[in-house]
Amino acid sequence: MITCCNRFGRLFTGPEPWIEPDTLEQTWRMAYMVSSGFFKNVLCHFFPRIGSFSYSYMEVNQSNAFMTQDATSALLSEVEEMKGYAGLSKAVDLYTGTMHSMHSYGGQCSLTHTFISIPQHYITRPDAPDFGKELSGELQNSLVHFSDDQTRFLLAREIGYIKHNHTFLRTVIKIALLAAGLLASIPPYGALLGLLAGSAALACYIANERSFQQKIDAVSINILEKKYGDRNKAVQIGIDTLEKMRQRNLEKRKQNPKTELYLSEEGNNWFDITTPSLTSRIEKLKRLV
Repeated sequence: MITCCNRFGRLFTGPEPWIEPDTLEQTWRMAYMVSSGFFKNVLCHFFPRIGSFSYSYMEVNQSNAFMTQDATSALLSEVEEMKGYAGLSKAVDLYTGTMHSMHSYGGQCSLTHTFISIPQHYITRPDAPDFGKELSGELQNSLVHFSDDQTRFLLAREIGYIKHNHTFLRTVIKIALLAAGLLASIPPYGALLGLLAGSAALACYIANERSFQQKIDAVSINILEKKYGDRNKAVQIGIDTLEKMRQRNLEKRKQNPKTELYLSEEGNNWFDITTPSLTSRIEKLKRLV
């Protein structure tokens, strides 16, 4: 029994885990949102601050000890500026923690402040300048850290999520999934009808997610274009960000052969079925120039 547990644990830990931590987090969130996280997601949409409490996030403000006041001010000003460019009227708070990627909570229908969670290592970079302190694009080609401009692209995406009520759309589809589950308990044909309805709802969920991800990439470019006054620069920042993600996947594949199970030779993540491939997203951005 102990041996089996140790073998299972090595799937996620050790020098060469089968599934990298960021991919595990992303896959878990996707499964959680579709299934047991339904009621929590509904609450977090209308009352986003519930999410900050339940995930133990820390609010980014001037009292934070892990950031200088200058870095904190720069980051909060960035969010407010991008919110204005997006035409978002809802208040957006910023939280941080030990997560591996950005997430947003809430939308236009939220009854409390919406918020964005940003990984702490995105803003307080070990062995590199903190956010807002980068000079001459020295992190442009780093596989370890996103540059300031690349972090802005990721922030703009999360603001786009909130602006376009993405969470609410997901909730509607998950209501259909819940209804399919209830239908399955009704004899004599409930199981078959529930399976068909559930499959249709799940297909709609995946299709909606993939379409929305493409849309949010374009929304992010529009926000950055307003910030810089240069569409070509905004598009290039988006391409560079996605290309860095792709190169990171290729490096993981090179360092840990077990990741070949879900990372393709092009650097796409096969586990991420709700998001178009990085290569297709990059090609779509190139057509925006």
